[in-house]
Amino acid sequence: MTGTRIFLFLVIIIGMGLIASAHTQAQMKFGYIDTQKILASYPKALDAQKKLEEERGVILQDLQRQEEEIRTAQQTLEQQSLLLSEEKKREKAQEIQNMVVKLQEETQRKDQQFTQRRDEILQPVYEDINVAIRNIREAENYDFILDAMNLLDAKKEYDLTDKVLTSLGVDVTSLNTDKQ
Repeated sequence: MTGTRIFLFLVIIIGMGLIASAHTQAQMKFGYIDTQKILASYPKALDAQKKLEEERGVILQDLQRQEEEIRTAQQTLEQQSLLLSEEKKREKAQEIQNMVVKLQEETQRKDQQFTQRRDEILQPVYEDINVAIRNIREAENYDFILDAMNLLDAKKEYDLTDKVLTSLGVDVTSLNTDKQ
């Protein structure tokens, strides 16, 4: 008989645990934000993007200049090929190949530098956004705030994007009237 009482006691405890768990889940508070809208509306993010575009333009100009030097060297070799000995042709072709390898290495190096620079420039922007999200989550007692990019569907009432933008100092009334 005591085995039956212990079993009954365990069933009651487990049942109460499941009820408490379901009750806790029902009270969780969720929200979501649209990161793309924030980045497209936050002036600090727009300034950072503009700066990055300018820096990328300088890099591309330099790489295009080097590509043009290679094309010119190839054209010169083609034009002079009848006048050059086989040894000189091979020497010039090797010089061009070295220029191509150098350009590839330079492109890879500049890509890595640009990625590092992008991270440096955008880090303060992301920090601002994360602080705003965290402040809203704590002030309004949200359990989770998700990114809309990964949501399949959600009610508009759970969208906290405008609250984050307002927290960042963006006038959301002008943003919302532009869409209408």
